[in-house]
This record gives sequence, C-alpha cells and structure tokens, in this order.
Amino acid sequence: MLVPSPQRYAIHKLIVASRRGPSAGAKREKDLHQARLLTQALEATRRQDDLAFAFMEAWDKGENWRETIRRGLNLFDADTRETVNTILGIPPRNWCES
Repeated sequence: MLVPSPQRYAIHKLIVASRRGPSAGAKREKDLHQARLLTQALEATRRQDDLAFAFMEAWDKGENWRETIRRGLNLFDADTRETVNTILGIPPRNWCES
C-alpha cells in the first residue's frame, strides 16, 4: 500500500478544496479541515521544513498550480493562513497576489 507523505497530502487537499464548486460546500470544508489538521500536525512534530519544501515544489509547477494554491489558501481561516505563512517564511500578501 502506498501512503502519501503528509506534507504533499495537505497540499493536495488544499488544491482539491479550491477546485470544488459552491454546490460541494461540505466536501470543500472537509478537504480544508484535513489540510488544516495536517498542517498543524506537521508544525507540532517540527516538520515545517518538509511542508515548506512541498509547497515550493508545487508552486514551481507553473502558474496554474500557483493560482490554485492561492485560491486554496484564501479559503483557509486567517489563523491557518498565518500559520502557513509563518512556516513558509513569506508574508501573506505574496501568496494572495496574482
């Protein structure tokens, strides 16, 4: 059985949530919840560098990926966005700008 790395799975769930339409509100919330929990777990276990590396890897895949990541991050609550930005060492506005 293959199990995805938690940092990549967190990003996957963020991307999936950003692609769900308004009619899939409950599924979107579940995806965001899972991404948030994984982010918190990685922070609690001092694996912030793994998460930062996975984010940068996804970010480097091109503009479509960047836009999807931006949309996903904007779906997070302010506290979670702040946590992610702290982990990445990047001011929040850099992720949200086009």
